[in-house]
Amino acid sequence: MQIKELTLYTDNISVIKDFYGNVLNFALKSESDNFVEFQIQETVLRFKEDKTIQQIRLFFKNLDPKSENQKSI
Repeated sequence: MQIKELTLYTDNISVIKDFYGNVLNFALKSESDNFVEFQIQETVLRFKEDKTIQQIRLFFKNLDPKSENQKSI
């Protein structure tokens, strides 16, 4: 299975653009005031802004048992 396009929704498009563009260094494909798209190999990752959604926190933990690092976005 290959995902060609994936659309996710956010309540803050500028934070998403900064994280995925500047921290993860994903290539910016296109953007406007209410969406941003990144090209990741053959996949387009699209974020659309929707101020009515509730914010959730995601935590990513380094699976290396020697590391105690966690990253919250």
